[in-house]
Amino acid sequence: MFKLANLSIRTVLGLVIGFMGVLLVGLIVVSSIEAVGRYDGARRGAALAKTSWSLFGALQAHRIERIGVLSTLVGEVPVSDDTQKSILSRRQITEAGYASGLEGLKAIAMPGLLTISDRLESAHAALDILRVKADAALTQPKSARDPSIQPDWVKQT
Repeated sequence: MFKLANLSIRTVLGLVIGFMGVLLVGLIVVSSIEAVGRYDGARRGAALAKTSWSLFGALQAHRIERIGVLSTLVGEVPVSDDTQKSILSRRQITEAGYASGLEGLKAIAMPGLLTISDRLESAHAALDILRVKADAALTQPKSARDPSIQPDWVKQT
């Protein structure tokens, strides 16, 4: 059997220092693995924040576009040039934020985000179809408009 008393002081100190060195290397490896995990989490958090900011800006602009279209659809007269310019400028902001947000959602590797981006794309496609109808209706007087556009606009947007 191995007896510690038969070893010299130099050997015992060498074993203690060697054990401490192995322990130190192990701690460094574990800390490095944890640091990589924290870095990935921070990177994902930053990407989510940027994506959230893009989608929030798109939502704000869309709500302003929504009320501009809705106020014209309930009114008797066709859209004025100023209102139409405001609607189109908000739509451009909405589309830019939507594109940036959708790109961000697809770039982030998290479970569940792909289904959210698919639902967002299908809602956006339905909105594009409705926008074409609403744009045509905005230039007409209320009597010439399709009466289903206003409830569809409220429901879809």
